[in-house]
Amino acid sequence: MDNKTIFNDFAKAFERKIDKSLSIRLQFEIYDTENGENDIWQVNVSNGNVTLYNKEETTVEKIFVLSKNTLLRLYKNELSPDTAFSENPGGKNNWDIDPNILHNPMNSLISNKYPEEEGKIYREQGHTKERIDYITRLKKFYTFFSKDYPTKIIINENNCTYIHNNISGIGLYANNEGGKYYIFHAYFSIKKDEIYDMPAVDYNLYVISGKGVIKIGDEELDIEEKNYYLINPKEYNIIGNKEEKPLEIIVIRI
Repeated sequence: MDNKTIFNDFAKAFERKIDKSLSIRLQFEIYDTENGENDIWQVNVSNGNVTLYNKEETTVEKIFVLSKNTLLRLYKNELSPDTAFSENPGGKNNWDIDPNILHNPMNSLISNKYPEEEGKIYREQGHTKERIDYITRLKKFYTFFSKDYPTKIIINENNCTYIHNNISGIGLYANNEGGKYYIFHAYFSIKKDEIYDMPAVDYNLYVISGKGVIKIGDEELDIEEKNYYLINPKEYNIIGNKEEKPLEIIVIRI
């Protein structure tokens, strides 16, 4: 499928779900096209409208790089937008990384072309007001990379990548409004003896399948499929799996 069709379909869907107050100008370079050259797409979002340029037409806020494979996976719902933008600490499952391209050292599938300009996009402290504003607008932009209205994310093991301490998962939703709070939703498939660690923050947990354990301090709590848990830990805690069957969960940090 050609990139023009993909970007046009993304733009049409995004205009139906867009926050009309959102204003952002970004450039995306697809680096493994058939002719071997970067295919440049600028996306200008303003007043509820999306304008596309297939060239360097205007001044943009940031330039990102991604592979054609990543673009196709997003289009086919084989990859969620939040997963593509998420910073992968291990790069363990990032088959799209091209060593000839200057990538974010955290190995995002959609990477800032010039990572030395900034640190992690989800860091909650130490940013200027302008930086926080950009982060907030960028996160609202994430669902541009979906051709569906409303945005659809297919959850299964084949669509996972390593998004948190090398735990296989899918980013579902993330937000950082004004840098004051952080909302994070994700699906994880935790294998035997793997653990998912959480700071002392409130979150909700739904167990899709399997059995597991939440350890808060010295206390261990059993969790099992088809149950929904409201977790209010007072200290660092972990979710673990001691069974052969994968523990499939939805984590909603609030």
